[in-house]
Amino acid sequence: MDFTAVERWRFEASLAEFATSRGAEFLSRVAFPWPGQLQAVQAALVHVYRSALLPAGGAPDRREPLERATIRAEIALKIGDPKMAGDIVDWFRALPVEGGAGRHACAFYWYDVFFSTLSPNAPRPEGVNDALWHAFVAAIRRENHDGPEAYLAAHTGYIDETKPVEELQIDLLDWQRGPFSDWDLLLAEAYGWDVADGNIWVDWQSFLNHRRITSLWRHFGPHFSAAEQEALVAWKRNGAAGLDAGADDPVMAAVLLDVADKTPPCAPRGILSSDA
Repeated sequence: MDFTAVERWRFEASLAEFATSRGAEFLSRVAFPWPGQLQAVQAALVHVYRSALLPAGGAPDRREPLERATIRAEIALKIGDPKMAGDIVDWFRALPVEGGAGRHACAFYWYDVFFSTLSPNAPRPEGVNDALWHAFVAAIRRENHDGPEAYLAAHTGYIDETKPVEELQIDLLDWQRGPFSDWDLLLAEAYGWDVADGNIWVDWQSFLNHRRITSLWRHFGPHFSAAEQEALVAWKRNGAAGLDAGADDPVMAAVLLDVADKTPPCAPRGILSSDA
């Protein structure tokens, strides 16, 4: 095999989300390269997963994860094009999923820094242009930019480009409240998705987060000099990204204490190298 059993199980669980009742709808809104094949691809995935799960009572107790060849063959049967089926499986495999140290790890690291711990009053990194920083934070928080024109295009470009992402995120939060089909619930049980906590399409959140951070850095990255990027690394190393956010939250404060003085695993310039 050309990738480990752990990675194969991870891919199987991730792909299963697209076999649920919302799979085709989600794909239709994330620029799936073969829009005319949405229903056929979902039908193929449903068939593959039903065949794999139902004989086992809906539990992932098989010794081996699904073979890519099996998935590809079923998609090829549904769409009538083996070459396209292979491309579709490769497209699914390349989707950015949070966790691990793969090609997307740098993007998700800085997503957590900028989107999860950055409060409105977080201290500006020493060595970063003040006007640039305020425009950058305003974009992240989707607030109006009233600073210099120099950063207006980056701010507007990011807001406009990620508007569909934000709209889909709102819908996804609504989908997570249900109702769910019996098939959705079977897959949730099989792959340990926590329906009670509204976490059934967990990897779709990762996909949207990846689009946010890569869009943000494509628009703003050229404005940060090499020295300013190093300043961001130093700022994060010292735990400054969320000190304000954690001030009244003991759990966040503990997290910040844990990351303080730890060197980030990559510089922001690595964000786009993980762009799918």
